[in-house]
Amino acid sequence: MFRGQISITRIFLSMIIVVSFIISSIPNQVVYESGMETNKSVITEEETAMSGSRSESYDLGIDSIEIRADSDYWMGCSSECIVVESLVPKDFVVKVTNYGAESVDEVVINLMIKSTADGLVQYDNTFSSEAFSAGHPMHISDSLETGDSVIFTFNKTNDRHQLIFDGENEYYARHPMFLISGLSYIQAKIIVEDDDANNNRFREDVEVAKWIENGEHYDDEVGPSIWFGDTDDNGADSLDHINMHRSTDFDHEADGCGWARDCTDEEGTDNI
Repeated sequence: MFRGQISITRIFLSMIIVVSFIISSIPNQVVYESGMETNKSVITEEETAMSGSRSESYDLGIDSIEIRADSDYWMGCSSECIVVESLVPKDFVVKVTNYGAESVDEVVINLMIKSTADGLVQYDNTFSSEAFSAGHPMHISDSLETGDSVIFTFNKTNDRHQLIFDGENEYYARHPMFLISGLSYIQAKIIVEDDDANNNRFREDVEVAKWIENGEHYDDEVGPSIWFGDTDDNGADSLDHINMHRSTDFDHEADGCGWARDCTDEEGTDNI
């Protein structure tokens, strides 16, 4: 009788092993649908949800950097860039466009001025659209939709707004300017990362010079022009309010030749 019980037990255990083997061979999908178990990861679900919240069409891009030239006549960098004067406050205008399908609530732009030769940083500042109140051109009232653009202007006035927003001393606001002569470049960069990094930077090369105003005609000079007005109150060719006389020559040795009278070569030097 004892041997019979052992045989029945062996048969029962064998049946359990067979049933377990059959269950383990059932596809995971069937097991999942039956509610028995699942090997689907919770972390995978979270990653999928996060990637879906920011699609591949989230894309800001910098279109251009604009700066006014100080000379309309001279061109620098082998006629490929403008000429500006050093140590003169400038306005730098950066255009940013939303190229993605998702709306954008905030735009953050960094602007740097660097020397081309040694990479010396002459200006480094960052503006956020949130620092500017409603009505300001750099304020985003609701969101930046697809195809919309915002214009960032880097100058002392807007730097003051940014400093106040950051809780810093507004009197530290500064003008962007080129500090040294030579070849330099302006670089704008989008701070917030997006799915297309190719259009997150923009560079504009310039040639920087320092000149002394000499009153030449605007077609021949580098700097701003000087305009003279004539009056005959103090002579036919003078300005009454400053008593300034202009001439194409000057009697620098005061011999009168070429200035007040015609002279021979032996008498003096013509001042032409």
